[in-house]
Amino acid sequence: MFKHKQADGDGTQTAAEELRNKGYVVLQAVHSLPTIEAARATILEQRGLLRNTRPTASSGHRAGFHRLPALEPLHSLVSRPLQIRAVLDAAVGGKGVRTVGLSDITMNRSQGWHRDLLRGPYQGYTDQNLIWNSLHGVLFKALLYLQRSNSLRLIAGSHLRRCRLDSDDDSTPSDEDIIDSPPVEAGDVILMDLRMSHCGSQEKAFAVDEARRHPKLLVSTVFGAIESPLTAQFESGNNVRQADWDRRHEGAAPPIFEVP
Repeated sequence: MFKHKQADGDGTQTAAEELRNKGYVVLQAVHSLPTIEAARATILEQRGLLRNTRPTASSGHRAGFHRLPALEPLHSLVSRPLQIRAVLDAAVGGKGVRTVGLSDITMNRSQGWHRDLLRGPYQGYTDQNLIWNSLHGVLFKALLYLQRSNSLRLIAGSHLRRCRLDSDDDSTPSDEDIIDSPPVEAGDVILMDLRMSHCGSQEKAFAVDEARRHPKLLVSTVFGAIESPLTAQFESGNNVRQADWDRRHEGAAPPIFEVP
């Protein structure tokens, strides 16, 4: 795996091929450190809009953050950069991409091994044959890191292996699997195939004082190919899932941490 500092000409095609073949690619220095610092400040100032959805008190999450005016400008950091869109456009064969409404801001929050497809009670909204047939347009996540990190772990090649979506059992690694853990700097963006099996930090990593003083912040959104039936299906299913998230966490407490 190598990092792509620019995505123009051959660089765009190389990054798109890596994304298709490996399931992810790191785009280096998409945003400057001043931009990242401003983004961190915005999230910390608006921490009351996040919801504590994990046992750790400093953990926070806001699904669908692009709908909130105070946080919506952060969405442009992952949706507008030409470097991101050029690679994704190339990855879907030049058809162009659009966002599908699945956006997240997370603070000191992670999950075990899983795939970001519609799972469990929402799996019926997407045609499983479309998911595993790239001719219909693959879904991708853009994940912006607001600090240095190497906590993301991915199962190499898992984006090409069909899995059940009624549980995350098929997303856990076997003894034969190769685990990738790409290092990133603040301002880097990871583009990832939504079918990729992955996980982040363990919960105990966020219980330390450093996590409360300098929380780990991530901003992400999901893209699909324009006019792809899978894109439309995923968007509809995610709307239902988002409404359930809103109801489930209405009135929940925000994260608790120390502001530097």
